[in-house]
Amino acid sequence: MQAVIRWLWPRRRWIYGAFAFVAVLRIPARVGFHLVAPACDTRLTLATVNASITKLPHIVVFGIFFLLTALLFDKFDRRAASWSLLATVALGVLVELEEGASRTGHCSLTDLLPDVEGAVIAGAAVLGVMTMRHWMSRTSMPGDARVGAGAALLVALVTLGVGVVGLVDPETLTELRRSYFATPARLYTAGTVRVAMGLVLILAAPSARWPRIVRVLGALMCFQGLAAILMGPEHARAVLEWETLHASLSRYGAVVALLSGGFLLYAVRGRPAGERM
Repeated sequence: MQAVIRWLWPRRRWIYGAFAFVAVLRIPARVGFHLVAPACDTRLTLATVNASITKLPHIVVFGIFFLLTALLFDKFDRRAASWSLLATVALGVLVELEEGASRTGHCSLTDLLPDVEGAVIAGAAVLGVMTMRHWMSRTSMPGDARVGAGAALLVALVTLGVGVVGLVDPETLTELRRSYFATPARLYTAGTVRVAMGLVLILAAPSARWPRIVRVLGALMCFQGLAAILMGPEHARAVLEWETLHASLSRYGAVVALLSGGFLLYAVRGRPAGERM
């Protein structure tokens, strides 16, 4: 396997180019390249956004494409992430136009949203692996600081995971929330864990990038946990059922969790050497 990887790695750009070429031509080839002017739906309404934001095939396919594009670079940094995201969006636009021009699908502006979601999830996964390796290699850190950074990393990964599950399978996340609202003991435990997560971020903020934003996110987590505890099980269940009747709120909340988790993954890696407080 290692020999195959060593042989493929120097040729990855040629392989990527051939793959992209075939992917771009696949849809027009299905109709013998008989294309018409695409009629695309450019409406940005709550209805169209809600219909597009949880399209799992888009999320998976374009997440994989983001990863393949990122492999073209020698290291995954801001430049690699930016170009990979740009390439993912460009392919998404091209696919939508091809589906409209070939009449093999529905050309919709909002279908770009799950494409971007897939790219963000894939990028956050890569960043999470890099952050974990970075944390494990920081042997020069004091023991307490290293534990704090590891705890903040765990909070970021949990937040990211909540966002991913909320987008891919919102019903599962709703059932999970309903289960820990079932009894007072579960609610108070969940609220306490939420407060603890917020305190971890607040305590880890001084060594993070953008410490003020990390502190704000930590304070919001503490507020969420305390609010759930003070409201009690009955009120918490009533709020949850109200959210269930407005499914779009759960999706938007998942997007916020996904973006927050991705930001925290980058922030808790620590500041560059020499950066001031």
